[in-house]
Amino acid sequence: MKGLQAGGVDYISKPINPEELVARLSIHMANAQMVSEARRALDAGGRGVVALKRQGRVSWASPRAVELLGVDLSLLDRDGADALRAWIEQVAEEPVSAAAPIDLTRVAGGLVEMRAIGRSGVGDDVLARVAPKVVEAPGAILSAALGLSGREGEVLGWLANGKSNKDIAAILDLSPRTVTKHLEVIFQKMGVENRTAAAVVALRCLMM
Repeated sequence: MKGLQAGGVDYISKPINPEELVARLSIHMANAQMVSEARRALDAGGRGVVALKRQGRVSWASPRAVELLGVDLSLLDRDGADALRAWIEQVAEEPVSAAAPIDLTRVAGGLVEMRAIGRSGVGDDVLARVAPKVVEAPGAILSAALGLSGREGEVLGWLANGKSNKDIAAILDLSPRTVTKHLEVIFQKMGVENRTAAAVVALRCLMM
């Protein structure tokens, strides 16, 4: 029992039967080869896959996962690491299909998304796919939701962020007059009369 708890996966009692020993070794070598081939396939495909122990330690990670998380989760900030440990505990107690993905913050900035994809047979590790979290820009969201051009969506996004026409012009490298013209078109398309009403509608879209 102590051997199994320490990570052993099999044992043979004495007196040893040579045929049984060879058979068991053959099975373990075949399983190890299958795991190795699966890992090589993940590495070649550039997929971010990681096996996580319940305590939040990494059992194994593909090169892409190491790039995103660090071999010991060192690329996550403290809040991200704490959130991950809590998520692993939750995933370990429920069906994988019911596990919601989690967004994690990196030390260098930016988010990564982690989704549970299964459990390994050894140690019941949680297997997860990790990928950069693509956060859609507010301007793109507003453009799609309100039928605006890309530039109009950017202008409205900064307007909703409380920026003046002069600030928006400096941020987007436009003239204040051009910003004013964009706003006139935006108000018309949105059916509003002023910047306050436009900002309210924009904020509602962004919070949906």
